Amino acid sequence: MFDYDKAIQPERERPDAQPGAILRVAIDQDHWLSAGQDAETQAMIEGSRVFAPIALDKGRNVGVYGTKDRLIAAGLVWPENQDLLVRKAFLVHQPFGQGHVIAFAEDANYRAFSEGTMLLFMNAVLLGPGY
Repeated sequence: MFDYDKAIQPERERPDAQPGAILRVAIDQDHWLSAGQDAETQAMIEGSRVFAPIALDKGRNVGVYGTKDRLIAAGLVWPENQDLLVRKAFLVHQPFGQGHVIAFAEDANYRAFSEGTMLLFMNAVLLGPGY
């Protein structure tokens, strides 16, 4: 007999949602998305999204969360999720046809709180069509 409820369950559970923290993000300054950006910024996280870094032949990891000893700038990250976030992608660029796929792991404009990540978002909106 086919068990539908069991068949639709994911193979693994998503990480627990974060209550809110500010994490350090290393920025690839050689990419056009990082124009005007420092080598490191801080991003507000709130949720359970974790992006694996993209392979170099598929695109670029423009922003990557910091190492474990420099990951958390402020706030709370559940201990079991710290290992999941270390060196994972915050901002990814992937060429697609004649356009781009630009993915942020978190809201770059979160409550107008972080000016550093807002600049990354504005670069995506304003500079993207030129590349």
